Amino acid sequence: MKIVQPVSKINVALLSMLFYVGSPSWAQAETPTLPAVKSTVSSTLLKEADAGYKQYAASTGDYFKFDPAMKSWPCDVSQRQLRQWTDIIDSADLQKTVKRPHKESTSTATTASPKFGYSYENVVFHPVSATCKNGKLDGNVEFIYEGTRKAWGPTYQKTSHEVAKVTMRIEGGHPVHLLELKKSVSGDQASNNQAANQKPAMPSDTVNIRSTAVQYHHHRPSTATIVMAGGPNPMYFLKRPVANHRVEKTFYAGTDLMSVETQDKAGLNDGLALSYKDGQAVKTCFKHGRQIDLKSCNG
Repeated sequence: MKIVQPVSKINVALLSMLFYVGSPSWAQAETPTLPAVKSTVSSTLLKEADAGYKQYAASTGDYFKFDPAMKSWPCDVSQRQLRQWTDIIDSADLQKTVKRPHKESTSTATTASPKFGYSYENVVFHPVSATCKNGKLDGNVEFIYEGTRKAWGPTYQKTSHEVAKVTMRIEGGHPVHLLELKKSVSGDQASNNQAANQKPAMPSDTVNIRSTAVQYHHHRPSTATIVMAGGPNPMYFLKRPVANHRVEKTFYAGTDLMSVETQDKAGLNDGLALSYKDGQAVKTCFKHGRQIDLKSCNG
């Protein structure tokens, strides 16, 4: 059984073509107080994501190191599988895998539309350490990936250069735990509005850091993500599986709870949705993406 060992040197020129290496000047040594979360699993994952961010913030410029000469895995590994594990999937391909339970659903936020979308280009995975069993990745796996993400809408176009460090625990060919620290550098956002394009171009490079922890139970993931975008307060995004093959999504701005919603297998709002403003909850009820009477969710 072949083991790929971590390496001590990195071809900085290769990475610097897309990213500047190391911690950004605004990276905080530690994140502010974490929000209070009722779910034990979500709370644990939030602490793991926080620890991952702190490790990155304390790094001295070699966090995303890899050996460019180390191109092979110890067994056959498909890029498609790696993309699925790291959620690097084009919006068009994602829509092909989703079955809409109700053709009449017209939720603008979730219905496929050629006017909105995103795609990935030049994605490369660099193995750092890995082991295999029966011809499949097994045990502890670490790799770096980099690429370009393009997103678009009726009034904008956005290109982001991404680099991420991923550590996984795999059992029986399936992930059971994942940690990812991703750095995204976004270039100028080009407006599709003709009048806006006539204005002098202003530099708008932005950097955000996303630290994510994932735990799988029966192949269903629970996740906690911390997003640091240069402001004083991070954003926290939590996802966990709930009854009837649905997913509960929770969003915090700092320690303030902003929203809780439940989505079905197709990614459509399904059930009670809560949004908060000045501490007051606004309730809305959905069924497979369609807003229905609130009494249907209160029953």
